[in-house]
Amino acid sequence: MTTNDAHDPTRVTDGGNGSTYVGPAAPVPPRSRGRDHLAGAGLAVLGTVVALAALVLALGRLTAHDGADAVALLAAVLAGGVLGSVASWAGRSAAAPAVAAGLWSVIGVVGLLPGSLPGDVTRYLPEASIDGVSSQLLLEALLTSGVVLAIGVTFLGLAVAASTARGLGRASERAEQRAHEGGAVTTPPRPRILGHIGAVVLGAVGSVLAVVLLEAFIAEYAVDESPIDSAPVVVALTVLLVGAFLQSFAGGFSSLGPAVAGGVWLVSALSTFRQVTPGPGIVAENVGPVLADLGGLRVPEESLLQAGPVWAFALLLVGGALGVHRARRGGRAAQRQELLHIRSQDEAWSDSTG
Repeated sequence: MTTNDAHDPTRVTDGGNGSTYVGPAAPVPPRSRGRDHLAGAGLAVLGTVVALAALVLALGRLTAHDGADAVALLAAVLAGGVLGSVASWAGRSAAAPAVAAGLWSVIGVVGLLPGSLPGDVTRYLPEASIDGVSSQLLLEALLTSGVVLAIGVTFLGLAVAASTARGLGRASERAEQRAHEGGAVTTPPRPRILGHIGAVVLGAVGSVLAVVLLEAFIAEYAVDESPIDSAPVVVALTVLLVGAFLQSFAGGFSSLGPAVAGGVWLVSALSTFRQVTPGPGIVAENVGPVLADLGGLRVPEESLLQAGPVWAFALLLVGGALGVHRARRGGRAAQRQELLHIRSQDEAWSDSTG
């Protein structure tokens, strides 16, 4: 028979073996997550529109002012904040990053298709200008820079990481409950140090690759206008997408992965903050030459295209770290609540037949 702790009504004690479970005083069926899924999908759609508009505004201001501009910085931070909010919703539902991944990836692929398709798509959008620069041309430049597709792949890795973290949280809770039921109440949880270390390594390597290869891809494809099927462009795009995926996928093992990745992007962003003309940043300046020698890629000395997205990536990954952390805890809580509900149902059945 289970009884509620008189001092803490959220703790339930099984009178049979003395095990204590933390949860609601009266176990209830697990709550449906349908609303979280729908809200996450809606947030992803709205966030995509707002973030794209903010990135276009940031690029327009940077282009018009030929470099540093306070409004451009605010617009870039706004884009990052919106993307980070979508990413953090992964703690409640992986639908938010999954839908965002689909939207950004499709838009990004369209932007990289050869021919005039990107221009044909942007031509149907409302005409506007930002300090005399056409918003349609700005959006086309953003689409062909690889930034949009890289954001989509980052969201894809985050969606996988959130689902993985929730599943690992459930598995961890089940293992602890089995240990309690077996009488091993003093057995400490299995250490996660290897998961933390692996996530940090994946996050750091993935983010460094993404930062540097974004610069390389912009240089080869958007600036030099090399064909999309040329070897340097294919190599740059492939490694960029691999790095973008790894930096967020690392969150499946530990939230430290995307947190470290966000820190790498933030360092890169802060290093260009006071530059009159945005350059590659401290990360690309130090790692870029090494990768350029290995892969024959050219890293530009300056570019306006990456100045806004570096902030967007940084805040997206920080929000993703928070989201996967909450997803793991949510998995544990859901498993605990289900166990309590099953126990209460079993006891009710036993009482009715006893």
